[in-house]
Amino acid sequence: MSLSPPNDPAPTPDFLLVLPAYRELERLPRYLSALTGALSKAPWKTEILVVDDGSPSREQEALSGQVKVGTSGRCRVLPLLALERNSLKGDAILEGWRSRPARWLAFADSDGAASAGEVVRVLGQIAAGDTTEGSAYFAVRHGRGSPGTGRTAARRLLGRIFSWLAGLALRVRPIDFQCGFKVIPGKVLPRIEDRLEGRGLCFDLALFLELGAEGVPVVPVPIEWNEMPGGKISAWRNGPGMIAGLWNLATRKAAAKRN
Repeated sequence: MSLSPPNDPAPTPDFLLVLPAYRELERLPRYLSALTGALSKAPWKTEILVVDDGSPSREQEALSGQVKVGTSGRCRVLPLLALERNSLKGDAILEGWRSRPARWLAFADSDGAASAGEVVRVLGQIAAGDTTEGSAYFAVRHGRGSPGTGRTAARRLLGRIFSWLAGLALRVRPIDFQCGFKVIPGKVLPRIEDRLEGRGLCFDLALFLELGAEGVPVVPVPIEWNEMPGGKISAWRNGPGMIAGLWNLATRKAAAKRN
């Protein structure tokens, strides 16, 4: 598939899809190609932005060469946005969303666990069904086929425990907060972006809370999910930091309620 060079200035797209990436030379190019091919045939306009979250400079340079900038159909791939420091995903998504306006702002984990077909399916449902841009959409790892395909029993259990703890601490209904595919109305970002900075691996939770504070409904969307080998996040290595982040969010929510 050939891409024509992007023509600037481009009209505001329907969707800006950010792919946060950290040391993703092996997995991301295949996923980006699949997304571009699938979204090029969609009836809505999409821009895809890969944000490298502080990978070593040589890997950033190599990844930049793998991001084929240009337009195919109604899908436009933007030049790589490279960050100097690793933010553990949160600020990478935020920087991507801040970079360009769009009716809808989305992100998907760059490992391809949410397949290109599932991304297109969900975006299509949103484009056709939410003309007021009034809700946010959080993917959850269930779906039409086997839920959590490829996930080990231990990882499924840890995910459920974290979601349960998050729901209990934040006093909200527990959902699959950490599933890496979410879509929010673009018009909401200016109202919440300052409160999302520095949230790292708890970005999804912070996003959920801030959307609720602004009265934006969060709609769970079941998707088929495939666990991908080569992940950089470890429950044992990153878990304590996520629990600490969860505690900070719960403490801040309680303080805000008192005030």
